[in-house]
Amino acid sequence: MDNVKSNKKVSITTLEKIMKETYMPAKVVEWNGVEVTIKPTLSFKDVLSFVDSVVKSCFTTDNGSYIPEVKEFVTKCCILEMYANFALPTNVERKYDLVYCTDAVNMVVANINTAQLQEIVEAIDAKIDNIAQANIEAVNKQMNELYSAFNNLQEQMTGIFAGIGTDEISKLIGAIAGDKFDETKLVQAYIDKRNTDSAKENGEA
Repeated sequence: MDNVKSNKKVSITTLEKIMKETYMPAKVVEWNGVEVTIKPTLSFKDVLSFVDSVVKSCFTTDNGSYIPEVKEFVTKCCILEMYANFALPTNVERKYDLVYCTDAVNMVVANINTAQLQEIVEAIDAKIDNIAQANIEAVNKQMNELYSAFNNLQEQMTGIFAGIGTDEISKLIGAIAGDKFDETKLVQAYIDKRNTDSAKENGEA
């Protein structure tokens, strides 16, 4: 009989009741004469939003460059805005002063689920590493494609100038060196080369 009782599962309803009454109720904390409402634990939706906000702020929108110096700042802003009912200004300088020139962040952290916050920070770091690695791979891919395209161009140019007389090449180099590059000469050299090859194939040479 005792074994039967010990194997009985705690119902979802009971578990949720304990959670809502014991672990999730918002608390009001007095801070410098102001009542601040704090949520000890964020919802899963809020956690995703927290991580996404910080990660997006760490990369520029133009070329995706990583800006590590903003990570801690934005993380602290999210702590104040998402765990508590602080309203922060849109002006970055004013927001920075409110975050770093008061102990508001420490006060909030002292009243929340720090295990959850630690997991959020770890998720932010993991996501940043993933994006940074993806950016590196994308750059390497572009460099490889550029290198391949350059090699193809080099092969094509080698085919175009193959068999052209040294006199023509010397004239071309001289024109370039003398800042007198003549596109007509280059095209004519190519045409003459093609005509010569065609004549040889037809037995006219």
